[in-house]
Amino acid sequence: MSNGSYKRTARRAAIATRALDVAGDAEVTRVEDRGLYGCRTLTALDLAPLAQVTSVGNGFLLGCSGLTDLDLTPLAHLTTTSNTFLGGCSGLTELDLTPLAQLTNVDDLFLFDCRGLTVLDLTPLVHLTDVGGGFLQGCSGLTSLDLTPLAL
Repeated sequence: MSNGSYKRTARRAAIATRALDVAGDAEVTRVEDRGLYGCRTLTALDLAPLAQVTSVGNGFLLGCSGLTDLDLTPLAHLTTTSNTFLGGCSGLTELDLTPLAQLTNVDDLFLFDCRGLTVLDLTPLVHLTDVGGGFLQGCSGLTSLDLTPLAL
């Protein structure tokens, strides 16, 4: 995409698919609001082409309940998330946050309603200085949670 942002157009293509390849979008530095919003049947997603992204808009992958595994490694440059980052991704049972070590700010409803998550280690988020409201709200499946870096 020539303007450096990834918009909702891919959402329409992903709604009825189980995998989405966003290859060719290597120059993207920001994902706009509702990027891949509501892709319930999406089970696999390769984020590698988004390796230069530093910020994501509201609702990034919101409601993608079919995702069962997600490698966040390509989002290593991400410094801030907007509302409902990965909200409603209830199919995820585990999530490695290590690639998000550069995050300084997570907005409201970070991982909202990810009720499939059972263990979450927040220790990689050592640069986090601001946490929005509803942090991990609805993550009722969590049996282990390390909040060490949140000594804000």
